[in-house]
Amino acid sequence: MFKQHSVRHRANAKVGAMSKTTLDQAVDQAEETYHTFQVKLKSLISTLKNHLEAMLNLNRSQMQATTAVCDFLVNTPLSQCVIGTDHCSKSDGDKSGEHTAVLRYKEDKEKETKTDLSTNETAGSKTDKPWSACCTQSFDSAISHSKNWDDLEESFVAVTNASNDLNLVYAEKYKEWVIGYLEEWEDIISTRIEGKLIQFRQMRQTYAHYTDKVQGLQGKVDKQKTKKAAGASGGLEGKLDRNRLKLSGAEEVHNDFGRSLLTLMEEVTIHYWKDMVPLLHMIIKSSINHSSELASVVKKLEKTDSILKDVCEEHGISITGRLEDLRPEPIPENIKVDEAPEEGEKKEAKEEEGSSSSES
Repeated sequence: MFKQHSVRHRANAKVGAMSKTTLDQAVDQAEETYHTFQVKLKSLISTLKNHLEAMLNLNRSQMQATTAVCDFLVNTPLSQCVIGTDHCSKSDGDKSGEHTAVLRYKEDKEKETKTDLSTNETAGSKTDKPWSACCTQSFDSAISHSKNWDDLEESFVAVTNASNDLNLVYAEKYKEWVIGYLEEWEDIISTRIEGKLIQFRQMRQTYAHYTDKVQGLQGKVDKQKTKKAAGASGGLEGKLDRNRLKLSGAEEVHNDFGRSLLTLMEEVTIHYWKDMVPLLHMIIKSSINHSSELASVVKKLEKTDSILKDVCEEHGISITGRLEDLRPEPIPENIKVDEAPEEGEKKEAKEEEGSSSSES
């Protein structure tokens, strides 16, 4: 992630001659910052997984809408325009084949959609293979689909099918490359930092152990010197010297390791934007490629619309529809229509009828 010599240089410049207590406090504070950063990173991963799920749900909704439109137009002059010849195999004078084709299309698409959404059930878990395993190919080639759509049939179903397939391809790439990158990034830094934190705590305990032991032995030596003119025993002073050496080694290991750990956590939590560069690049390139390919597919609907206009011309109807022709005709002014009496008028009429009958 960054060069070792630059790490050590920043550690020495930042920490310098830190005392044990100051270094430990700095590491503890950096650990809190790291855990906060880790929560934010996990939240980012969760948000992008929700985005992937939304993309798949939108794709499924589009397929359901297309199926509903196709079912509604079965056995009409618009069948071929909407369903296309690739999805219809009717015999001469027999249109039952059209209906069978649409129902089969609907059934197949529902199965495909369920399969696609079942892929998203694993969105809560990590991708099958690590993102770094895919890095043998460049980002740009990996997130590009580049299929030739020249032979695509210009029917509503064919274009929607192609759009669906394309969306699923890019959804899979989004899962593998974008989400996969974030998951591996989170896994790498958590494994490395948390492993080093465990090691540092053990070193801290060792350092504290020898600090306490040397202080205790030093106290005994000082006590013997005050009581005996000859001073402390040679065995006790030898033991003190040995533990001072152990303390010196433990202190050096503790401080060097603590400084490197501190620098690592600062690198991860402060300069994390450097690790977002490939992620942002992949999102941008994926959006560009996806939108470009989707536009080339959807453009086929221009021919579909042209066929639709030909059908309208053949049957003498307007492309804007005939709702105005279907509206109720206004009632001529010379025809008087008695309006139904209001509730109050009905009540008054009943009361008058009752009073007249009682008088008689």
